[in-house]
Amino acid sequence: MTNTDFLVYVSKDIPEWGKDIDPYDRISALMEIQGINNSELARRLGISRQYVTDLLNGEKPITLRSAKKFAHALEVPISGILGMQ
Repeated sequence: MTNTDFLVYVSKDIPEWGKDIDPYDRISALMEIQGINNSELARRLGISRQYVTDLLNGEKPITLRSAKKFAHALEVPISGILGMQ
């Protein structure tokens, strides 16, 4: 199953209001709740701060693989990133 197929499959279970919240905003909200900045998230992910900034600004796509890494780094289930129930 491709990333697109997976995201289409899981999006059918997202409540209508939840579809308006994209993964970038979910990650930003989780970071704010946990009190971490881009540098700390980059450290947890083992990537550059600039790459995290580019991801959060929507300049880089969030793939299924990166969503799993973000979920692990933020200590939430992948549904916390993708909005699945």
